[in-house]
Amino acid sequence: VAAGDSMAGVSVYLTADIVLSAPFTPIGVDEQAPFSGSFYGCGRTISGVYVEKDNYAGLFGYVYCGKIDGVELVNATVKGENYTALLVGRLYAYEGAAAVSNCKASGTVNGVCYVGGLVGYACAAAYGVYARAEIKGCKFNGTVNGDIHIGGILGKGDARSTSSRAEVIASDCVANGFVSANG
Repeated sequence: VAAGDSMAGVSVYLTADIVLSAPFTPIGVDEQAPFSGSFYGCGRTISGVYVEKDNYAGLFGYVYCGKIDGVELVNATVKGENYTALLVGRLYAYEGAAAVSNCKASGTVNGVCYVGGLVGYACAAAYGVYARAEIKGCKFNGTVNGDIHIGGILGKGDARSTSSRAEVIASDCVANGFVSANG
């Protein structure tokens, strides 16, 4: 994905548990190289994720009209500035859908703005067609530290529209732990 292939229309299935022991570069590093496919965790775990990146920090840095389902992160640490979370730094649905569902994450997140346990920032933008960014059936256990727009599941949700319906929905989610505002 970092090389420019967004993986749009591609489905990825995790078939084994993964243990990471080195710093990790997010999948979908920014708006120029987002992840736009579907990623299915299939009941497997990814442990030891460590990400340190200015913006779009998480296992997935930037997800554009993509889907993340059934991913479980264990003992993850993510440090960033803007759009920072354990799972997805920025979830963006532009005239379409983007979703995070049935995911679990435990660990620590440190950021500045748009900082969440699972998703830092979720945005749905509709300028002629319906758009929906959804976080559903997810769990977070850990610590979130940030300055502005912070939360246990989602740092901030933003729906933008001029003539159509846009919505950001977080439902059936549970967050346990600590959320701390530094500013």
